[in-house]
Amino acid sequence: MKHCLNTGTLERMLFVAQLTVILVLSASAVLSQHATRDNNAEAGSCHVSAVCSSNNSISNVNIPLQSSESNVELEQIHNVVLRLHRRLNETIRHENRKRRQQDAMLAVLKSHLRIVEVSVKRIERTLSLDHYRSTLGDYNRGWYDGGNGYEYNIRWDYIALSYDDARASCENMGAKIATVGVRQQQTFNALKKLFRKLSLYTYIGLTDRENEGVWVWDDGRLAKHYWTNWVASEPNDSQDNEYRGEDCAFITGRKPYQWNDNPCYHPAHVLCERATTRQ
Repeated sequence: MKHCLNTGTLERMLFVAQLTVILVLSASAVLSQHATRDNNAEAGSCHVSAVCSSNNSISNVNIPLQSSESNVELEQIHNVVLRLHRRLNETIRHENRKRRQQDAMLAVLKSHLRIVEVSVKRIERTLSLDHYRSTLGDYNRGWYDGGNGYEYNIRWDYIALSYDDARASCENMGAKIATVGVRQQQTFNALKKLFRKLSLYTYIGLTDRENEGVWVWDDGRLAKHYWTNWVASEPNDSQDNEYRGEDCAFITGRKPYQWNDNPCYHPAHVLCERATTRQ
């Protein structure tokens, strides 16, 4: 079984090894000093004995070997500790290299994970759109039931070049440019599901082309008698355009999808309306 030591454990072991080396060296120095003093004392005694001896011989002097043997043992211990110290250092360096490699690998994995998360979000949006389409009933034919007796459609693949072009495109689909559902606040809020964040506006059936300032729905009803959803300070009939006026109403291309007046020759999508075909 392999035992994995973390860097903190290895560093503690290294500290213990270093402390052991210091203690061994200190003990070695102390013992060496004592051994030196003992040897000097023994040598002095032998010298005196030799001088008093009749044959001037020191062959009978008994010099102890204990201090010399202790130095050898201490040196062996010292070498073992040094080897342990080097091994611990090598192990720590190896663990540090492995940790750096793991950190680099983790950074790569995080990068790949972000890519996967983006892909998953795209798939979720696609699945959500498919679910959204499946819950709109007759969405495959482009129509959404407004719950007010009418169905609604925005052809995102078609851009009308004028208000009259927008009206004609709805008529070609067997419908009319939207009026009823747009002036009903509850229905209009439900229709926001159909809108998208686009730079283009969406035509609705509301103009003041016949009488400036008097906004009339395409079915002939006056707008002042119904709920409206104009952007603040609109309609303003700005003259700062080549058509010198803004006589047609649009749904803006961004939330909260309010109304604005623009020239009637402004490229835009169109919201169509027809009596519901559902039973």
